[in-house]
Amino acid sequence: MNLKLTRKEIKKIRNERLRQLQERYKGADCGTPALCEKFQIEEDFKRMLWENGVETELERTLRGNHYDASSKSGITTRKALIVGGSGLIGGFCLQTLLNDPTYSEIIALVRKPILKTHRKLKTVVTKFENLQVELSNIHADDIYCCLGTTIKKVGSQEAFKKIDLELVVTVADVLKNQGAEQFLVISAMGANKDSKVFYNRTKGEMEAALQDLGYPCLRIIRPSLLLGPRQEFRLGERIGVILTPLLKPFFRGSLKRYRPVQAEKVAQFMVKVAREEPISGVHVFESDMIE
Repeated sequence: MNLKLTRKEIKKIRNERLRQLQERYKGADCGTPALCEKFQIEEDFKRMLWENGVETELERTLRGNHYDASSKSGITTRKALIVGGSGLIGGFCLQTLLNDPTYSEIIALVRKPILKTHRKLKTVVTKFENLQVELSNIHADDIYCCLGTTIKKVGSQEAFKKIDLELVVTVADVLKNQGAEQFLVISAMGANKDSKVFYNRTKGEMEAALQDLGYPCLRIIRPSLLLGPRQEFRLGERIGVILTPLLKPFFRGSLKRYRPVQAEKVAQFMVKVAREEPISGVHVFESDMIE
C-alpha cells in the first residue's frame, strides 16, 4: 500500500500518537521510536502498541509492511499454549510470545492464577490431574513446554519424574490429539535415556517418549547451566554466575556447549525456532546453538 503522506506528516502523526499513549499509560517504558526507511515502527514502540491493543489504522498499515513475509507464510494467526510459564525460562518465554505478532492468542496453563494481564493472554488454571477433561476445549497450534523442577524442591526422584517426564508427556499427548502441530520443550544438556545419571536419564526418557507420540513437529532445546533471576536458591546456578566471567575464555570449540546460558536467551531462541522451516520432523538444539 502506498501512503500519500510525507515523512514529516507521518512523524507528526506518530509523535502525537506516542504522546497520547504515554498519557494513557503513564509509567510505561514507551521509549522514543524512530521511523525506519519504509515507515516501519521501531521494535519498542511496536511492542507497546501490541501489548496495549491500541493500534490505529495507520499504525497497522506501518506494522503490516514489516510482517508482510510472515503473512504470506500463513503463520500470523497461530495460537500458542505455554505450560510452565511461571518458571525461569517460562516467564521469559511467555513475555516473548505476548510480544510476538505471529500469535493471536496465548494460553497459559497454570496451577495458580498469574498477575500478568494482556489482551492476547488467556489463563487456564488446572490441577494437572485430569488433563483429558480439563483441556477438552483447549486448542493451540504450537505448544511451549517449560516444565521443570528439582529433586530438592519436590522431595524425591519419583516426584521429580512425575513432573519432568510424566506430566510433560501427558500434556503433549492430550494436546496432540486436539490438533496441536508443533511441540517445543526445554530439556537439558546431556539428556540420554541410557545415562547412569538420574537427571540426564529422566530428560532422555522424556525426549524419547515425546518422539514416540509422533508430533508433526518436535523441537527439543537442551540448554546448559541456566543464568537468570530465580525465586528459589540453586547452588549450582549461583556458582555458575560467579565462575562464568572467569571461565568464559575457555568455553570455545567443543567446550562451547558447556558455557552457561541466560534463560532469557533460551526463551527467545525457543520462540524464534518455532517459525523456522521445516515445521515438521524432530529437531534437537544443543546449548551452543542458542544465540
